[in-house]
Amino acid sequence: MPCLPDQAESLRKLFSPSIDSKVQSTLAPTLLTRVWGISYAQAKLYLGAVLADSQSGIDNGFGGIPAFIIGDVKFTGAQPTELFHKLADRTHGMIKRDSQVFSKIKLNL
Repeated sequence: MPCLPDQAESLRKLFSPSIDSKVQSTLAPTLLTRVWGISYAQAKLYLGAVLADSQSGIDNGFGGIPAFIIGDVKFTGAQPTELFHKLADRTHGMIKRDSQVFSKIKLNL
């Protein structure tokens, strides 16, 4: 679900590596109920996945929302549709030339 800019900033701060995990687990469900419009119980249910996704992004060098990995290219922020098309075409070409090309790239997912 889309976030308003101030909500995205709050999420970014909350899930930054400098925030204690106990603080995250206490505050995150409340924030997620506001951002996604879901119940507190649902937010608690999704919290583990959200924290794991956040950590995966941090492990891959991302510090912004949204973040993308297309092929061997990592980037953050809103981008023009043409960039996604070019990267998808480039990635497809890489796979056609070598079906194992991405087995050589280590991502922290």
